[in-house]
Amino acid sequence: MYFTNVRFLKNIQEETATKNRLKHLLVLLTRLLAITFLVFAFAQPFIPSESAESKPTSRAVSIYIDNSFSMETMQDGKRLFDIAKEKATEIADAYKVDDAFQLLTNDFEAGHQHLVNKEAFLQMLAQVNISPEVKTTDEILKRQKDILNRADEEQRSIFVISDFQKNNTQITPDSSYQINLVPISSKNIRNLSIDSAWFISPVQLINQPSSLCVRVHNYGTEDITNATLNLKIQDQVKGLSTLQISAGAFIIDTLNFTVNESNWQRGELFIQDYPVTFDDIFYFTYKPVAQIPVLTINGNNANAYLTSLFSGTDVFAYTQQQANQLNVSELDGFNLVVLNEVKSISSGLSEMLVKAVNNGTSVVVIPALDMDENSINTFLSACNAGSFGELINTKRTVSKINSEHAIFSEVFEKIPQNITLPFANKSFIINTSGRSMSDGVMLFSDAIPFLASNNYGSGKVYLFSSPLQNTVTDFPVQGGIFVPVFFRIAVLSQPESPLFVTIGKDIWIKVHDVIAIGDKPLTVSGAAGEFIPGLRRSGNKVEINVGTNNKASGIFVINESTDKQEIALNYDRRESNLTFYSAKDLEELFNAPNVRIISNTSQNLATAVSQFNEGKALWKICIILALAFFSFRSTAYKVFTLTEKQMHALTY
Repeated sequence: MYFTNVRFLKNIQEETATKNRLKHLLVLLTRLLAITFLVFAFAQPFIPSESAESKPTSRAVSIYIDNSFSMETMQDGKRLFDIAKEKATEIADAYKVDDAFQLLTNDFEAGHQHLVNKEAFLQMLAQVNISPEVKTTDEILKRQKDILNRADEEQRSIFVISDFQKNNTQITPDSSYQINLVPISSKNIRNLSIDSAWFISPVQLINQPSSLCVRVHNYGTEDITNATLNLKIQDQVKGLSTLQISAGAFIIDTLNFTVNESNWQRGELFIQDYPVTFDDIFYFTYKPVAQIPVLTINGNNANAYLTSLFSGTDVFAYTQQQANQLNVSELDGFNLVVLNEVKSISSGLSEMLVKAVNNGTSVVVIPALDMDENSINTFLSACNAGSFGELINTKRTVSKINSEHAIFSEVFEKIPQNITLPFANKSFIINTSGRSMSDGVMLFSDAIPFLASNNYGSGKVYLFSSPLQNTVTDFPVQGGIFVPVFFRIAVLSQPESPLFVTIGKDIWIKVHDVIAIGDKPLTVSGAAGEFIPGLRRSGNKVEINVGTNNKASGIFVINESTDKQEIALNYDRRESNLTFYSAKDLEELFNAPNVRIISNTSQNLATAVSQFNEGKALWKICIILALAFFSFRSTAYKVFTLTEKQMHALTY
């Protein structure tokens, strides 16, 4: 007889066999998929990038690190400069050991002008420090391209890691290279900078008050209410001022002081500011004088306008002599000599004047209508200063002022459009052809100079085309031009020395009196060390370039100058303006296929660069899927086993 529940036992056996077959098939499938993706992982599949070409056999990479002062600002407790070095290391990690690398900084060091291997690159990177040098992005890219153009590698890439300050970021489009920009900038901006300083008066006299103007700029995003500006002269406090400056604005403060010594004066302005400190100190040097000695040699009567100008102020020590009573041996004691309508110049006077000009004296020649042109022109020819030509008896009017000439460079902020310019009823033609190197200071409408200047040796020669008589020209009665012209001529007769020099600027400075040094190089020394400046000679004229051979600010002494001439060097203030281009700004400015902006600097750049070069690697995804399928196989086995036990439990 059939028991009633045998039918249920049969159903259980059939269902269990079906479950086992399904379980085995699923386990087999997961094993096959796991092994498949494991094989794929070892095969290292990738999705090629849109810009990827055929895989190169060798690569050359140029990486620029911005090591300017602005990179001292902080981001999340770290200097931007340190972050930039980390990112440069990550970029290098994306390449092979045998790839070629170039490291470039603002210093343009000789050791960075060629390609090296990866190990040497990392060693040089560790030695990079903050520098006062400032370069624009265009200058950087040009140097990178120059190096890569000489490379033999198939693929060449450029990386620029910088804060991309707005005043230094300039990129000229060039489709020949793939350019990768890596912006790194600070969010919290605070910086107070002493931008510049200048005296109100061009001549500083001993025992007379001097007024120094100082420009202080707040480049931060917050108002400054209690900044203290200090002035030291010869290490003694001479001025103190409390400043209030709005965010993004600047103020000009004036400090007054007096010195009683005629030797070189060392000035130092300073404020306290953090974290950017390179622009908190500003150095300057100057040499005050008792008076500027001026001599006028009169051919006939004295010129009342010149007498009134030079005698009416304590700035000048003014002397007048008649030409026929002149002691030529006394010329050496004057900075400025005015030949006022001297009819002829003797050979002895000519020789002494040429010697004086060569040694630094300035000579102004005001012609007489009845002068002996041959003797005057003989002197001018000896100074390569052109010559006087034909006398023009018709009225001519000055139509142009050379605002770039040193005489006018500090006179007008802007020349008025309705300015009244002088005329001359009678005037000589000033010939500037031949050996002369004359500059037209004031020009008639026919481009012939009314006033011309010429450099000779260490001095200058100025030529007027007409006598300065009110019956001949109205120039003397135009005080708005007459006074500053002669005042500037007298001031420029002083030994030239700038108040300060900006490091990195190509500026040549005249050395007043140089001790004979033979083959020994001229040296400049200060608290920061000693260096050899650029040097050029022309006769007895010696000029040096101190802005490009030194990287430390401070006050330095020219060791081979007889009066120990001093020079102040300051860091370039272009780095003070902490306004940067964001990644979005860069994308809009340089929207070109060959310019790539790597904006996510929080990620490891080795991965990003690898994807740019090779494409998106898929081996990690394959590993994850392989592990997932191995895990799913075990889970599926347990699930099916549990279900089978439950079925048996239901049977009983």
